[in-house]
Amino acid sequence: SAKPVMQHIVNNASLELLSVTIREARETTFRMEADFAIEKPWYAAGFSCSFATMDHINVTWLEGNSKHHLGHLSMPAQKLNKQRTLIHVQETFAIDDVQAFTDFTVSLLQEKGLLTWELHATIPWIQVKVLPGRYGTIDFRKQVQLRGFAGLGTIQVDDLDLPGDA
Repeated sequence: SAKPVMQHIVNNASLELLSVTIREARETTFRMEADFAIEKPWYAAGFSCSFATMDHINVTWLEGNSKHHLGHLSMPAQKLNKQRTLIHVQETFAIDDVQAFTDFTVSLLQEKGLLTWELHATIPWIQVKVLPGRYGTIDFRKQVQLRGFAGLGTIQVDDLDLPGDA
């Protein structure tokens, strides 16, 4: 079976968060627009592949030796035709632990360096053009870095509509 090969490729691919915009913030949800770059390992660069929608990607904030589950989101099905593929995601982020997300937000506002999120899900199937069939239940676990706001310099807020504002 080629499933171990698929898992190896996923394990060795990189995921980079390029930008994120938060819209329609509520107490337990917000709309997230994010641009990611997925880079396949060099030995898989020439193979076109696709993967199914991931309906429930758990998002955990890694803070030192602590892990804080924040919530979850989805990622639509994707086709990766090049070694590095840019992906634009527009999804609802469901906040599962309001206190943990509040603590993360405070750190994000105060941090000058990087904060780390771990994304974890099961990919229902992945398909590589040169191999027959689809290979299912592939484990997806990637870390992405978010730059703290204190390290960004000047920030301009165009509109601040907080939950509870009327």
